[in-house]
Amino acid sequence: MYQLRALLMNVFCYPGVFRDGRVGSILDVTPGHTPILDVERAFHSQMGNSDRTEVDMRLGHLLIEAN
Repeated sequence: MYQLRALLMNVFCYPGVFRDGRVGSILDVTPGHTPILDVERAFHSQMGNSDRTEVDMRLGHLLIEAN
């Protein structure tokens, strides 16, 4: 599992990966967002229950889980 998080860092934290806009376009992420690793999130169900979890990476509105 740690190898997959390292892969996320190597790909998305590489300087200039979002420079020309192609990667952001593929992921539907607007320019200017910085990858944030190990984000704690609370997810709420329609029945009012909530669950706290950790997501491997957030990039703008996109949540990425390395499994």
